[in-house]
Amino acid sequence: MFVNKSIKHSIAHLLDCSGFIFFVVTALTMFCPSLTSAATCIMSRCSGDGSVLWSTCGGLTGCVFVSEEYGGETSGCDDGNENYDYMDELYECTSTFNVTPGSGGNGTIAPATVQTVNAGSTTAFTLTPNNGYRISSVTGTCGGSLSGNVYTTSIVNANCTVLANFALNTYNVTPSATAGGTITPNTVQTINAGSTTTFTIAANANYHVTSVSGCGGSLVGDTYTTGAINSNCSVTATFASNLCTPAGAITWTDPAIVAGVTPIKKIHIDELRTQINNRRTNAGLGACTWTDSSVVQGVTPYKKAHFDEMRTCLNAVYTACGQAVPTWSDGTITQQVTPIKRIHLIELRDFTQSSP
Repeated sequence: MFVNKSIKHSIAHLLDCSGFIFFVVTALTMFCPSLTSAATCIMSRCSGDGSVLWSTCGGLTGCVFVSEEYGGETSGCDDGNENYDYMDELYECTSTFNVTPGSGGNGTIAPATVQTVNAGSTTAFTLTPNNGYRISSVTGTCGGSLSGNVYTTSIVNANCTVLANFALNTYNVTPSATAGGTITPNTVQTINAGSTTTFTIAANANYHVTSVSGCGGSLVGDTYTTGAINSNCSVTATFASNLCTPAGAITWTDPAIVAGVTPIKKIHIDELRTQINNRRTNAGLGACTWTDSSVVQGVTPYKKAHFDEMRTCLNAVYTACGQAVPTWSDGTITQQVTPIKRIHLIELRDFTQSSP
């Protein structure tokens, strides 16, 4: 049913067409609210030239003509026929819109077909990256928000698009090198998933490469190439001194130390210090400086520091020569708590004798 013509066009006699639109929309709402819904609308035209007087169809899509009704005089429409100056056209319009999904590649969006969505509603899509890829962004004209891998559009009031974009995952490769050489580059490398990277390994003078490991790679010449990177990983280059040679036989004072019988003597400490510094020279290391450099028999007490220093200085020989450091009894000696034992002295002798 159309709005009563006497109401519409009595107002039209008072206003020009532009001013009339405000009042006719108000009149439609008051007298025929069903015609202002998203499903139906009216367009009023001059019957002579077809010019539009006013319309409630703005913003609606897919409008299909249903019927028309002619009327008499109205302001702005005068074709000489006082009985039929204007016509009201009734249209049925769609109240749905199309949301078109798409993917930039390297992943999928589901559903992948055009979605018909009621005006004022939202719709959602699930994004799934391919192996080795991640969701980088969602673009398009619908607007919306991403939570996890689900993208929900803003309220849909027009045809619009949703485009899922994916990017390669990246991982960190962390290089490191022991004393005696370098690995280049020596900073963390960011690598695309599935790719490889390379490092250049160089030994210092009087050193050689003993091993390079990590990230599933292999060493050819001085170039280490990782395997395909699909997680964070590390590459470690290990070097050893070319000067490392076996110690040979060492003669010790009191070679057989008996617990509770053989006291620890100044000569025992002096011999160990001398032999450890000899091993350090052999490995290309400098001599250690000792606490109580002159131990006096019967005067200088044997201290935690004496044994800690010897252990640390000998450990450096093993490291420089590319070997694992010794494991010590009472690894942490506590002054005035851990007694200096026969085994501490014997281990220092044995590991000095067997050092590289």
